[in-house]
Amino acid sequence: MVFRNLEELNLIGNQLTDVKGLENLTQLTSLVLSNNPDLTKAQIDEQQKALPKCEIISNPKKYPPHQPLSRRGGRRRVAGYRNET
Repeated sequence: MVFRNLEELNLIGNQLTDVKGLENLTQLTSLVLSNNPDLTKAQIDEQQKALPKCEIISNPKKYPPHQPLSRRGGRRRVAGYRNET
């Protein structure tokens, strides 16, 4: 792989639908996936397991976009949400 020594990767706002293949970038220490609304928390969690030494910054989709905030039963999330591992 050409980028096997890549340490930081910023993919903000790239309309990603999946992140398959990024687990091969084993030298990553920072991965930014914010503002990719089709990524889910499950996809981000899977990447975090595959890259345990990498800080992944994201705001994954947890709820359908049409559901009002008041019906979600949680706090308002801010773009740039950091996964806690």
